[in-house]
Amino acid sequence: MKQLSSAQNQSARNTLSENLALSFALPAGFLTATIWWFILHQFHSNIPIVGWPSVGGAVLINAGIITFFGFLFGYLRGLKAQQPDQKLQLSKPKLVFDALTLAIAYTIIMVVVSAVAIFGLSEAFKGLILPLTSAALVIGIFATVTLYAIITTSVHLQSRDIVNALTIFIAGGVLISMITAQNPLWWEINFSSLGTTTSLSSATFNITLILSGLLLLSLTDYLLNDLGIIVKGEKQTAHTRTTIIRGLFIFISLSLAGVGLFPWNRYPFLHTTSAYLLIVGFTAIIIGLRWLLPTIGKSFLANSYMILIILLTCFVLWQPVHYFSQTAFELIAFSLTFVWLVLFLRTVTLMRDQVLANRA
Repeated sequence: MKQLSSAQNQSARNTLSENLALSFALPAGFLTATIWWFILHQFHSNIPIVGWPSVGGAVLINAGIITFFGFLFGYLRGLKAQQPDQKLQLSKPKLVFDALTLAIAYTIIMVVVSAVAIFGLSEAFKGLILPLTSAALVIGIFATVTLYAIITTSVHLQSRDIVNALTIFIAGGVLISMITAQNPLWWEINFSSLGTTTSLSSATFNITLILSGLLLLSLTDYLLNDLGIIVKGEKQTAHTRTTIIRGLFIFISLSLAGVGLFPWNRYPFLHTTSAYLLIVGFTAIIIGLRWLLPTIGKSFLANSYMILIILLTCFVLWQPVHYFSQTAFELIAFSLTFVWLVLFLRTVTLMRDQVLANRA
């Protein structure tokens, strides 16, 4: 019966998210279109897709504002709709931290997605100039879709959603910083050199790592909730195991944030220490995984050990052997660590779903 109520609660939250999205998205789109009609009317009666003033500029501004406040609204309403025994046990400061971190991350993702959509639109309709009313309607449509998407996501936010956001955010941010790097030969120095200049590319790299660490820190609350369902055994033993896993993830989160917070050229010791501590935390979880999470699949354990062996082998090929350059080792280490983290978090989510399904 307890898990039946869990399923009913999830269904209720899905219904709530849909109702809220339908209630607010279209009116917000109409209001946005009206506001931008008056704003753009002050400039010109014909509005281009890109530039300023433009449809694209208005869409990006809307994406930032609507996503941030829309996420906060939906996230808090979703938490309020949870049943008491299923709520995340968060202090007010931690609730504020999680809400703001997630809102900022989703806002950045939505702004980038909107920018890609506008770029595609401008390429498909080169030189297109829209009449004022048509431009306002297009802006309103984008606003409607944005608010609908963010409310339906935030109201029933789960750990898998945050994992997906983390994947998109860190992979996209690092890739953008590589592509836009001020020095096209950054790879001849090291991976960390992406964050050493004063360019927008460098800021993107560092902010991506810092916010990714904070996202992972927010995810630990959801992880602890999932582990409480999965971990079996005596109450004290289960509590100890979940506490250790949570502590290691907090350690990894802070280490990842530290890599971006302390640029390599200004704080070489702190930067390098943060990077090494990230690998230490990653190694500790893999080595202790069999005891910390005994029910985890043997195939995942085997893959985890294989990833760890590859990582250690690459380290040997870099430092004593000097076969790998520092950039190559850092890219491999970063990629392996990140891939394992995502796979682990997704595995925990699947295990939780399986336990809930069996109990029902």
